[in-house]
Parts: sequence; C-alpha cells; structure tokens
Amino acid sequence: MAITIDTLNIHWQCKHTWKRASYNTSWCLLGCSIGDLEAIVPLATQIRDWAEKMPAYFPAGSDGKPSEASPQIWLDFSGFERAASANYQDANELVLAAEDGDTKAALNAFKATASTCKSCHKSYKLD
Repeated sequence: MAITIDTLNIHWQCKHTWKRASYNTSWCLLGCSIGDLEAIVPLATQIRDWAEKMPAYFPAGSDGKPSEASPQIWLDFSGFERAASANYQDANELVLAAEDGDTKAALNAFKATASTCKSCHKSYKLD
C-alpha cells in the first residue's frame, strides 16, 4: 500500500507539526545547560519519535508547495532514511542519558542530536 499524505493525516500548512522538533531541541539545550534532565525526557522522546516517523512524511509525489524539502530527499531516499535513523539513535541516547540523570552524557547526546538535525537539513531541506 502506498503511503500518502492523506493517509498519514499530514498537512503541510500545519506549522505546529514542523516546528515541534525545533521547539523541543531548544528546550533540551536549556534543560541540559541547567541540569534539569527530568524535564527534557518527554521533549527528547518526542524528537526521537519524530525521527522514526519522519521518512513516512515524505512519500513520492509530496514535493509540491508549500514543502521546504529538497528534491534530494527523493533522489537519495535511502540516504534520507539513514539520516533520520542517525537522528533517532542520537535522540534515543539523549533520552537514556536524561533518564539516568547523567548531565555530561546528556549534553554530549544533545550535541550529537543537534548535529544530525543540522546535517539532515543541510542535505535535504531547501534554503
């Protein structure tokens, strides 16, 4: 069965859907910086869960306006899936470190998570 935007109930105009990860990332940085790891667990969990679902949000033919996705997603979809998987793994490390109360590990995992976000955007998002 082909996945379509309609079957996923995704709306490109829903800014909430697309800005949630950015919001969570900012608050995770703050939480890591002040040592409030308990507060970032649900935020990091949302980032991780978004990374797992992300490739499904970009089925073939979903490259029309108002999408900000680069055509590179569809030209190198397996690379895009690997990038999302790397983000998932790093975000999961952030969740685990935060749950363990390990500030140093959480900060390192946050940096890795932010790096995989930035790398994916650089490769697969229009400027």
